[in-house]
Amino acid sequence: MCSSDLDEDGLDGAQTRALANKAFEYMGLKEDGDDKAKDMDETKVAQMGKVMKHMEVDDLRRFNKSVRVAIVKKISESKMGDVPLKKIRELMHFSLEHTEDEDGNVVDRSKSAEHSEDDMNHLGNLRLGLIDDDVQKLTEDVFKNGLSDLQQMPLSCDLREAIIRSEEHTSELQSH
Repeated sequence: MCSSDLDEDGLDGAQTRALANKAFEYMGLKEDGDDKAKDMDETKVAQMGKVMKHMEVDDLRRFNKSVRVAIVKKISESKMGDVPLKKIRELMHFSLEHTEDEDGNVVDRSKSAEHSEDDMNHLGNLRLGLIDDDVQKLTEDVFKNGLSDLQQMPLSCDLREAIIRSEEHTSELQSH
């Protein structure tokens, strides 16, 4: 096994999922009805936040809105090597729904016409879920200030090409 197959705590995907299942059981998320998710505070989220990447988005919605930003922050810090692309896309969308603005208010940026550098920073490792349509929404500041971050990510060839096309298009607009 490669060290790149391990998460930040030195666990492989199977170990992380097993830990996640135990955490979900502890939180009462394996059952329907009343669960402990509503009682979770930011301290508890910090303790088990990184395994939450294995939760279904519907389960993440069971948490109080007040802790969802903390949840997506922890998820976005997690390595995504063992998470399927479809799941990363779902988590990315959930993350964009729970973005903090400069005043600390939670706003939904999932349907925004543009994605700013702040959005990309908020997404963290969930940027792996970007597709061509998302790249078309990236603002100029992402290309000016955050392109090196995007280039260092293990993106698909199609997505890399889309980023290059968007960067060239942005450069053309600036020169006119």
